[in-house]
Parts: sequence; C-alpha cells; structure tokens
Amino acid sequence: AAYCPILPVTFVTSSLRALRNITVFAPKDEAELQQGLATALDPGASFSLRYPRGAGVGATLEKEPEPLAVGVAEYLARADGGIAVIALGNCVVASLKAALTVGEELGRPITVLNARWVKPLPERELREILAGHSHVLLVEEGTLSGGFCSAVLEFWSDNDLVNGHRIRRLGLPDRFIEHGPANALRNRLGLDADGIARPLRELLHCAKP
Repeated sequence: AAYCPILPVTFVTSSLRALRNITVFAPKDEAELQQGLATALDPGASFSLRYPRGAGVGATLEKEPEPLAVGVAEYLARADGGIAVIALGNCVVASLKAALTVGEELGRPITVLNARWVKPLPERELREILAGHSHVLLVEEGTLSGGFCSAVLEFWSDNDLVNGHRIRRLGLPDRFIEHGPANALRNRLGLDADGIARPLRELLHCAKP
C-alpha cells in the first residue's frame, strides 16, 4: 500500500517564514502548482513551493500556465458579513466543500479565501476579510506554532485590525504526527471536509444572523 506521510511538511511553513528574501507559495491543487512553477521562473526572491506528496484533486492542467500575481489571494466564494474561511494549500478544496455544505445546511453563505501565499501574505484580502466578516476560521495543514495561521494573526494584530472578531485556527497540534495514509491522518486530525465543517458550524451558531 502507498503511504503519504504528513510529517516531512509539518514544520516547513514555520521554518521558511524565518528566512529573508523568500517567497513561500502553497497551491490548492495541481493546476495552481503549475502556475506556481511558472511564477517561480521569474527572477527575484528565492521561491518555495509547499505541496503534499500523493495524488492531486483532478484539476485540469494548462499547456501554458500563466504566472500568478505574488501576494494576491483568490476568492472561491463570497458572502457579505458573517463567516469567512481562509485556507492554505491542500486544505483549500476541503474547506470549500465544508463551507458549501454547512452554508446550505444552515442557510448562511460562507466566504472562502484561497490564501495561496505565506510570504508575502495577501494583505489586501486579509484586510477585506476582517472588514467584512465578524467570524473567521483559519485552516492549514501545518503546525499551528509559528505557521500560516500565526502569520495572519500577527499581521492583523500589528495593524490593529482585530476588533471584537471571533477567530479560530485549525491545523496540526504541537506534537509529532505519525506516518500513515494521508487521507486517514487528515480525517483523524480534523483536516478533511467533515473535520473542517465542525468548527464552521460552531462559528455559525455563534454569529449573529
């Protein structure tokens, strides 16, 4: 049986954040990985692509992928006010599925942002999220200690943007993760669609209608 360990990439994001003059990119699928590779060919800062081993989600690949704008995130779903999910890398597809499921269940549309960039952060979109939403869920497949979620919270705090917002983080706990089939580990750690849906439901019940 094929095994896809999460452990080797557990600490990558937090480690790379400390390096100067580096761009850190985490694609949501294999098509966005193509675009990331095209972006990395441009001269400038060192470029890091953070992606998991194993099969992709089946996204359509382009023959000539276009480079992406560095530091610009992608909205996959937009709703006014209420709840927003900001997800990174291979957690994006599961987060979108969870948001669509929970939003339909409770009749409350949910904004979903594909962050894409750990360094530099997508600052414009991060400002927009807090300006337009009272409750936010941050999702990453990396350690919560010093990872992407921490970077976002630092940016919001340093710019005095947090004002009564309810913010939750979802990622890997502060312990070593055992090796095993990736999907089984994500299920156990609450990083699949069902696991992401649980804190979303909690946030929706806390949010004002």
